[in-house]
Amino acid sequence: MDSGAKMPKSDSSALLPVFGSNSPGVLTIRNMTMTSFAEYVQSRFLDRPVLDQTGLAGRYDFQLHWQPDPAAGVPTAPDAEPLPDIFTAFQQQLGLRLQATRAVADTLVIDKVERPTAN
Repeated sequence: MDSGAKMPKSDSSALLPVFGSNSPGVLTIRNMTMTSFAEYVQSRFLDRPVLDQTGLAGRYDFQLHWQPDPAAGVPTAPDAEPLPDIFTAFQQQLGLRLQATRAVADTLVIDKVERPTAN
């Protein structure tokens, strides 16, 4: 079955993934699982939970280019080629789709914090 993903599997033997960005709207990923990537995207770029429902196993290497949200105040060069928004970039460049849906997700809620007592 063709998943539609456009990312090569990683050939790294490293245990940990590597990720970074040298400018806004550019993300380089090496040796990352889709579950870890979903968590990273949620923590850095989106204001809602992101769940991995790709069914893709293994680790992947890829680079993603998109136009950051103008509300973030990131300037763009006037002569720069227009880049897609992050949702379009996922689909065009990675073959993945960020889709709003309802799903069950584990959530940790901390409703009270107290100093420890001396024992």
